[in-house]
Amino acid sequence: MIDTKDWIGANEVGWLINKLTGVESKIIFLQDGESIMEKVDLFKQHFETNGTPIMYGGGQYAYTILGINYSWKLNECQFLILDPHYTLEDKPKSVVEKEGVYWKDKSKLFKKGTFYNFCLPQVSQSKKQPNI
Repeated sequence: MIDTKDWIGANEVGWLINKLTGVESKIIFLQDGESIMEKVDLFKQHFETNGTPIMYGGGQYAYTILGINYSWKLNECQFLILDPHYTLEDKPKSVVEKEGVYWKDKSKLFKKGTFYNFCLPQVSQSKKQPNI
């Protein structure tokens, strides 16, 4: 796929991370975006154990999850998103103001009837790379 401009998904991201760093990834599937709360505990555990971003795609979109903020009592969740499509100024103020990084509610990110794939790099289970 050299020189392609085709969209890559969670599987390809996982393969690329493994090829470049030796870190394996877990690929998680979600049949319907409406049931995203079923994955929140898994995401929480992933961030606590691995601390790596979660890349995902579904429908026509692909984003990176950097963190989560949730309330089981309210059945609500917000996701800290890094937008890989952001191409503007590389200054913190601009990145935040122009939504290169932002918080978004689950209902705005995950749609009913849409299938999603998530790539969770597993650094806690991978061999440490030697310092060169």
